[in-house]
Amino acid sequence: MRAIGYLGVAAAAAMTAAMAAVTLSSPAAAADPLAVLTTGSAGGANVAAGDILSASVATGTTADFATASGGTTGIKCAVSTFTATVIANPPAPGVATESTTAQTFSSCTANILGVTGVTSVVVDNVPFATTVNGTTGVVTVTGTATAPIQTTLKLRTILGTVTCVYQANGGGITGTAGSGADSSIAFANQQFNKFSGPITCPANGFFTARYSPVLDTSVAGSPAVYTNASAPEPTTEPTTAPTTEPTTEPTTEPTPEPTVDPTTEPTPDPTVEPTVDPTVDPTVDPTVESKR
Repeated sequence: MRAIGYLGVAAAAAMTAAMAAVTLSSPAAAADPLAVLTTGSAGGANVAAGDILSASVATGTTADFATASGGTTGIKCAVSTFTATVIANPPAPGVATESTTAQTFSSCTANILGVTGVTSVVVDNVPFATTVNGTTGVVTVTGTATAPIQTTLKLRTILGTVTCVYQANGGGITGTAGSGADSSIAFANQQFNKFSGPITCPANGFFTARYSPVLDTSVAGSPAVYTNASAPEPTTEPTTAPTTEPTTEPTTEPTPEPTVDPTTEPTPDPTVEPTVDPTVDPTVDPTVESKR
C-alpha cells in the first residue's frame, strides 16, 4: 500500500509539472506587444485602458493665447493643466484613443490694448475626443457640431468686464507628442476664432503650450507616460536582379578585297616608219654619182 501511495504522489507531481510547463509555454502567457503609450520609458509598461493621464505646462513656460500667429500680444497663463482618460491603447504603431475630460487655466495676465486684467479662462463643452497617432506622434483633439472646442475669456477693461467666446478653427486642434525620452504634448499656434464678444475682444486667438511631463495618475507613483511614435519596419523590397543586356557580338565587317585596277597595258606607240623619199635611192651616195 505504501508503494502504491508513493506512486500516486509521484504521478500527481509529474502531472503538476506538466501543467506548469504548458502554462508557461502558452501564448496567453507571452508578454503583451508594445503599445502606443507606455509608462516609465519608451518601451516600458503599457498604459491600461481606463487610466487617468494628467499634465501641467512645462516648468518655466506659459500657456499663451496670442492675437496673431507667433505674436507676443495676448494672454499668458502661468498655470494650465489637462486631464484625459485612456479609452484604447493598441500595439505600436497604432492610434491610441483618449477622452480629454478637463483643461484649466489660471494665473493669467494680458497685454492687450484696453484690457487691464484677466478674470478667468474656461474651456467649455468637455469631454473632447482625442487621438495619439503612434506612427506620426500627432495628437488630435476634436469637438462636435453641438459641442465644439470652445474657450470663454472674461477680461477686465477700463469700461468693465467683457466676455469673449472663441471656438477652434475647423472644429479641432492638433499637437505633437514627444518621442523617445520626451514625455510631453505640445501645441503651437492653434487658431481659435471669435464666436461672440464686443469689439474689445480680439478677432482671433492662437493657442501655444507645452505640457510636460504627462503622468499616469492611476499607477502608483504617477510615472511619466511616453509615446512609442515609431514608424513600421520598412518593407523589404525584393531585390530585382539586374537585367543582363545580351552582349552584342561585334559585327565583323568583311574586309573588302582591294579592288585591283586592271593594269592598263601600255598602248605601244606605233613605230613611225621613216618616210622614204621615193626619189632618193638610199643605196646610192649622191656625191659618188657626181664624181662619176
